[in-house]
Amino acid sequence: MPRHPQLALVIVLLLLAVPSSRIPDVSAQSTPAAQRYGNQDQGYAAQFTEVLIQLDAFWAAIFESSGMNYRTPGVVPLNQPITTGCGPAGPNDFAFYCSVDEAIYYSAAAFTEHAQNIGDFSPIVVIAHEWGHHVQRLVGLVKGPGTAFELQADCLAGAYASDAGQQGLLDPGDLTEAVATSSVHADPLGLPQDAPPGTHGNSDDRLTSFMRGYLDGVTGCDLPLSTAQQPPAQRPAGPPVPNPGSAPRTVGVAPPNLSALVPTALELPHGRLRLFDEGAATLETLVSGFPDPVEATRLLQDWGWSGNLYRYFASDNPPPNGAGWVELSIHRFASADAAAAALPYFATGRMAELGLTQREIGLFGDQTEAVGGQAYNGTELTIYARRGNLLIRATAIAPVGDPRADVTEVTLYPLRQLIDHVGVVAPAMLDLLPTTAMLPPGLQPAGDHARSAATNADTFADPDEAGELFQAWGWREQVARSFVAVGSGTANGTTQFDASIYRFADPRGASQALPYFLEARAQALNLHDVAGPHVGDEARAIGGPVEGGQEATLYVRVGDILLRLTAVGPGNPMADIEALVGASGYAR
Repeated sequence: MPRHPQLALVIVLLLLAVPSSRIPDVSAQSTPAAQRYGNQDQGYAAQFTEVLIQLDAFWAAIFESSGMNYRTPGVVPLNQPITTGCGPAGPNDFAFYCSVDEAIYYSAAAFTEHAQNIGDFSPIVVIAHEWGHHVQRLVGLVKGPGTAFELQADCLAGAYASDAGQQGLLDPGDLTEAVATSSVHADPLGLPQDAPPGTHGNSDDRLTSFMRGYLDGVTGCDLPLSTAQQPPAQRPAGPPVPNPGSAPRTVGVAPPNLSALVPTALELPHGRLRLFDEGAATLETLVSGFPDPVEATRLLQDWGWSGNLYRYFASDNPPPNGAGWVELSIHRFASADAAAAALPYFATGRMAELGLTQREIGLFGDQTEAVGGQAYNGTELTIYARRGNLLIRATAIAPVGDPRADVTEVTLYPLRQLIDHVGVVAPAMLDLLPTTAMLPPGLQPAGDHARSAATNADTFADPDEAGELFQAWGWREQVARSFVAVGSGTANGTTQFDASIYRFADPRGASQALPYFLEARAQALNLHDVAGPHVGDEARAIGGPVEGGQEATLYVRVGDILLRLTAVGPGNPMADIEALVGASGYAR
């Protein structure tokens, strides 16, 4: 199995790919006109202009239900060099949205090539992504640092695809082509999560964002619509998007709703499994499954176990390597440390009770162990994955073959929803982040996020190595806050400021992580060692030219905490970092 768990879904879906179609030109227009590509008998995905009309109607209805004004974007083919409101463009420009013109520009030749190489739904995914940028403009969102803005557009494209699927408009294989398109246009591994504007996210990020929209609709994309399409209470939100002039936006402060994280209907590549049973285990019921119930009771109470939710699913006739039985359950503990201690205890207890052995599975979430072996009704594989203070157990049993692909997808279902969820980290971690009052005037918060060890590992040049090291160092949790410029930025020229906090099991783990994180960032962005303030237990700084000016980054260790402060701007960004750690005593 590949190291990147999120890519398992891509691999499974690509096995379902269907033949592609070709695309003729679509003329410049302010409102999509009737013009098709492909053959009509090839289904919805082969009717390009009908898709544009559907996209327009989809967003018009959402805006109408929200009581907000909607405008149709232009859709303009780049068959020859032209001048747009955003500058010159031509057939070599694949696709982009120009906010000045409120128009989507695309290369008809490139779309034809994509349709031939990937499939006829691929150009539609690209158009839906660019349409998402138009929607962002209409609601007042602007591009800020990092990949959040682009990933939200991926999510909005997924929301449209979900609506099309519910209407029965998608052909078999269309979702496969959408996934492949996101992967083709992903950023390379090794690019930091807070890379400059213009980056789109690595393949795992893009897939996760698209699938969030596909699974949850517009409510999964954190779009600030006024009245309609609002998420239910405690629902995990999508990626934060900077919105200068608005109040600070902290995503997902409330703890995740366990029921929302476990599906009531389970779709796997070989079909839908029926819901067999669901409920919430009591402490007495839970400990009865351990070899020593008295010990288990004491430990669970010490770890602050506060509840569980489970759902079991069944399929009567699964194919070879397909799961006929699936169990998904989530436990909540008092802290990430408690959940980290509980994970190996749960795995060891299952091995002892069922005669299973450890299995290699790769890193999911913040911490992972897998066990497997023969069950009375087939072959079992169980993954225990921790995300902050939550412990996830996914079990799949295949009557014939290996259920690895299915149990991977089951594990990813809750993890996708928790990819940026701040509610899974300790509130004390949020208290460690700098506030606007600590920073020089000219910056405002753009959003908070919390990412897992697996997501962070995928930003390193060697994700396998990074994941293994994070586990060896006792990765616990991570949280970050971004700031963007108001006007021209600070007096020292800083236009982007990011703070990330990583917590490990002990000071030794954080100390080993410091040079690894620093050197990986320096290599990815071609930065070099520079002088910086001497704070905390140990500190190192790097800097150099990047898109947007000069970057200064300071890594500081304080006990088991690793702090990264990054400032970017055309002036002297290190001066603003020094002001933060000097005047406020921050990171001391």
